[in-house]
Amino acid sequence: MTAAATGSNPELTQEARQGLGKAALIVALLAVVLMVVFFFSLRQNIAALDSQVKGVTGAEEAVQTMENKVATLDSRVADLNSNVEDLSQAVDKLEGLPQEAKRMVYASMMDEMAQKADMLGKDLDEASKKKLAEVQKILKEVTSGM
Repeated sequence: MTAAATGSNPELTQEARQGLGKAALIVALLAVVLMVVFFFSLRQNIAALDSQVKGVTGAEEAVQTMENKVATLDSRVADLNSNVEDLSQAVDKLEGLPQEAKRMVYASMMDEMAQKADMLGKDLDEASKKKLAEVQKILKEVTSGM
């Protein structure tokens, strides 16, 4: 402002100063209010981020737990596969069991016949003993062939 303007109306200058002071005070108060609003807004955002980080940590723990359970299930499946293979081999052995049981019964009957022929041979004459010896020989061959 020029010297003429300030010198001609000193009250206006005083009023202008008071008005500028009030405006500066209002701007300062608005700045403080805005800073408080920004502070609480940032605080709320930080709290939300903190809860999200805790949620992510909980999710990571849940994923780790699931991975452990999957590994346990994988080992159980491998054990079950092994047991199924063992069971399959046992069934294969059982399928041949009737034939083997028949062979055992027949071999037992052949042994019994050989023993009876041996007992009969004690009371027979020489020609019959030779024939009985041939029968015993044949019985032993049949038994060994089973």
